[in-house]
Amino acid sequence: MKFVSGMPVRRHDILLGKVIGQTAVLCVPLLLTFLIVGGLGTLQYGLFSLSKFALFVAVSVVYLLLNVCVGVSISAAVTTSIQAATAAFSYYLVFILGWVDFVVYQIYTPLTGIQVNPLNPPASESLFLLHRLAPAGAYNVLTNWILSTGNSASWIVGVLADLQPNTQSNALVAELAFSRSDTLFVLHEELALLVFAGWILVPFSVGYYRFRKADLA
Repeated sequence: MKFVSGMPVRRHDILLGKVIGQTAVLCVPLLLTFLIVGGLGTLQYGLFSLSKFALFVAVSVVYLLLNVCVGVSISAAVTTSIQAATAAFSYYLVFILGWVDFVVYQIYTPLTGIQVNPLNPPASESLFLLHRLAPAGAYNVLTNWILSTGNSASWIVGVLADLQPNTQSNALVAELAFSRSDTLFVLHEELALLVFAGWILVPFSVGYYRFRKADLA
C-alpha cells in the first residue's frame, strides 16, 4: 500500500481496489467448488432449479465480499500487523464462531432476565433479531430463504432437523415460534440484505477514514 499510495491514485480507490482484487481471487476456488458440487448433485439427484442455484452462488459471493471488506478495513484501520491479526481473529471468534452460543444469549438474558433454552426458544422478536445481526446469521437467513427451508439464521441442516416431527435442534426457526401474523417486519428475510450492506459499508467507511489520515511515509 505504501508503494501505491505514492502514485497519483486516491486512497479511496486503493482501498476499494484491494477489496475487489482479493474478492476476485477468492471467488475462483469458490465458484469452482459450486460448479463441482452442482455437477455431482445433478448426476446423483437430477436437474435442480438453476435460478435458486444462481441466487445461492450470488449470495455466497456477496458474503465473501463482506468478509474480505471487513478484513481489508481492519488492516487499513490499524498500524501494525499484530493489531490487524488480533482484530481479525476477534471478529472471527465473536461474529462468526461465537455469536449465537455466547454473545446472543449473554446479551439477551441479562437485558431481559429471560433464560433461553435453545431447544425451546421464547417467541421473542429481539432474540431472533439478535441472532441474525451477525454476518453468518444474515447469510443463513438469505440462503434458507432462497432454498425455502425456513425463516432462520441457523445453518440449513439444523433448520431442516427442527422442522421434522418430534425433532428438536438449537436452530431458531421463526415459523415454529411465531404465527405468520405475529412475525414482525424486522424478522422478514429481505432485511438480511440490509445487514449485509451494513457490514460492508460501515467497516469500509471506518477503514477508509483511518487510512486517509494515516502517514504511510
